[in-house]
Amino acid sequence: MTIQQIQYFLMAAEKMSFTETAKVMYVSQPAVSRQISLLEGEIGLELFRRNKSTLQLTGAGERLAAFFLKNLSGVQRD
Repeated sequence: MTIQQIQYFLMAAEKMSFTETAKVMYVSQPAVSRQISLLEGEIGLELFRRNKSTLQLTGAGERLAAFFLKNLSGVQRD
């Protein structure tokens, strides 16, 4: 797990959009999607439910976002 993955995850959790996250983070949308997928693979949990038009945090995603926001206040999200 990298700081970059955490930053992308937290921004995506806030924006509920990989596209909007990519714009804010000045990267491509596939780069955000790839990093989130790598993070999910590493921790073995699905963090977002994805379909064509919506993105939604899973229960695990909600808990992880809350954990990061509580414990990693020094991690910059933008």
